[in-house]
Amino acid sequence: MAVKKNIQPLILAVDDDSIIRIHVKSSLKSDYQIVPMATVKEALAFLDNNDVDLIILDIDMPEMSGFDMYEKIKQKGKTKSVPVIFLTGVEDDDIIDKVKALNEDYILKPISTEALLTHVKEQLKKK
Repeated sequence: MAVKKNIQPLILAVDDDSIIRIHVKSSLKSDYQIVPMATVKEALAFLDNNDVDLIILDIDMPEMSGFDMYEKIKQKGKTKSVPVIFLTGVEDDDIIDKVKALNEDYILKPISTEALLTHVKEQLKKK
């Protein structure tokens, strides 16, 4: 699935929960081009063929954890420097410490539109 070139930043949102994907897309669609994906497999295939500006990634996914997907995307040259915002439904110090050690960002679920917009803007400044 190739995405047409657009002046809006391209954001890949990976979460197995369709409600989260819909919320992320509806919250960001006016300012960003959003590609929602339900599985790590389809997200990795998408990244092989497309350049993205930001990845929003659920930590708790059925086929592979968000941290495992993160390792895979950081091994690829074209996605190595793409910022990531992790999503988690659990306020766990170990998870938060791991995200901070990776020098990435996170948002706790349920996600407010305001928090999502703020985090996305901050991460895109890094690019």
